[in-house]
Formats: sequence, structure tokens, C-alpha cells
Amino acid sequence: WASEMDRVRGLLQLARTAFPVPSTLYRSFERVPMSVWRGFLRESAIICDPGSHGAIDATFFDRETASRHYQHRSDRHIRTLKTTALVDADSCAILDLHCSAHWPHDTQTGRR
Repeated sequence: WASEMDRVRGLLQLARTAFPVPSTLYRSFERVPMSVWRGFLRESAIICDPGSHGAIDATFFDRETASRHYQHRSDRHIRTLKTTALVDADSCAILDLHCSAHWPHDTQTGRR
């Protein structure tokens, strides 16, 4: 976290003491509309010049390790998330990403 944040601080031209703590940064990302994140993902997929073959991979993230206090404080009551990624086979770039608390079959999770 710290080594990556040094790079981010440099790009944003912020002093080490001026950078927010991780929880503040996380909350600020939540305020950005999903359409903006989708735009970033779409533009990065165009830049990588995707090939003709892709792969779908899905995994589950269990939130059992989060304390009840944290879940209540962050207003998060979902126990398990399913993340499905569509990845270009040639460049290994993520073309699309889908996160869901309800688990549709991977073939039903298309590009958004």
C-alpha cells in the first residue's frame, strides 16, 4: 500500500502529510458514479487493443473476516461477493468486470 501510494502522491503532487488515510480514500472512490468507472475501464480496454480471444474468470470474496463493528459502521451487510472478469487472452488486460452479491451464471454476465 505504502509504495503504491508514494507513486500516487507523486502523480497528484501531494505532500506525504497531505494524503488522506486509506478509509477516506476508499469513501471518496464510492462517491464516483459507476458510469465514470465504466468509462475508465472502456477507455483502458480500447488502449490495450484487445485481440480476438478472451477468457472469463470468476471468484468469490468472503467478508466473514470483517468485524461486525466494521460492517455496521460501513453499512455493509453483504457476506459474499462474486467477481467476474473478462480478460483479453493476448494482452491480459481486463476488458470488463462485474461484481455481484447475487450470483448469476457466468454466461449471463455479459459486457456492460
